Amino acid sequence: MAKIDELFRYLISSKGSDLHLSEGQPPKMRVHGAVVPLPDQAVLAGQEFQELLGEICDPKAFAKYLDGGDSIGR
Repeated sequence: MAKIDELFRYLISSKGSDLHLSEGQPPKMRVHGAVVPLPDQAVLAGQEFQELLGEICDPKAFAKYLDGGDSIGR
């Protein structure tokens, strides 16, 4: 199972609404309006962060992100 799937499963089981992924931060979720870190998750850095994004992003948008480091979808 892909790592991102594990994060989404936890999000759903916790009644969260949004998954927040930022390099240099642990994965976070929005629950009842508050953004909270997912328990037992390390800070996302470098290769691990890119692998998570690569699992779910459109390949062209992801390549653009890797080239320029901007937000995906802009």
